[in-house]
Amino acid sequence: MAPVDRTNTSMRMLIHDMQATLEKFSTRVDTLLTNVKDAKTEVVNCNRISEGERERVLDEISNSCECAFRLYALAYHLKHL
Repeated sequence: MAPVDRTNTSMRMLIHDMQATLEKFSTRVDTLLTNVKDAKTEVVNCNRISEGERERVLDEISNSCECAFRLYALAYHLKHL
């Protein structure tokens, strides 16, 4: 009967070790998933900020070009009066 007890004891030890390993793994996976979620949120925020900044720069360029064009047109008309 001793070999059966040893086998059962070994099996229980392996199961206990496996459970401890799975718990550590689960904790690491939870941490990783949280970090991925945080990174995704940061990327979305950066994209939003970049898009807003891009729109602002394009508006500024457009307004500057429009102003320059109007000044050029006014100068042209004044020159040809």
